[in-house]
Amino acid sequence: MKTIKRILNLTLAIILILSISVIPTLASEKSDLEAENEEIEQELSDQKSKLEELKSNITDLEEYIEALDAQITEIEAIIADYQAQATALQAEIDALTAQIAAEEENLAEQYELMKMRIQYF
Repeated sequence: MKTIKRILNLTLAIILILSISVIPTLASEKSDLEAENEEIEQELSDQKSKLEELKSNITDLEEYIEALDAQITEIEAIIADYQAQATALQAEIDALTAQIAAEEENLAEQYELMKMRIQYF
């Protein structure tokens, strides 16, 4: 019985010694974990701020793209108008070129007729 009591006392003493050495370690680990948790929360807050800033930038860029699209549409309409004018002018040039060719032919015929009249006089 004495040996059992002795073993029991020894076991209790070992448990007390271990618990005394473990408690500061646990407290230290707890404070380390709390500090790490605060760092993580701060980083999460920073990342959320960056995300909001990026969302704002995306919105700004989308508005800028819409404005550019409107300008492109406007410029395309102007280009189409100029192309229509160029087509009309080319048709007018073709008509005038044909008219000049006809007038030159008519002039050449009149010249030939005049030469024939001069020959007969």
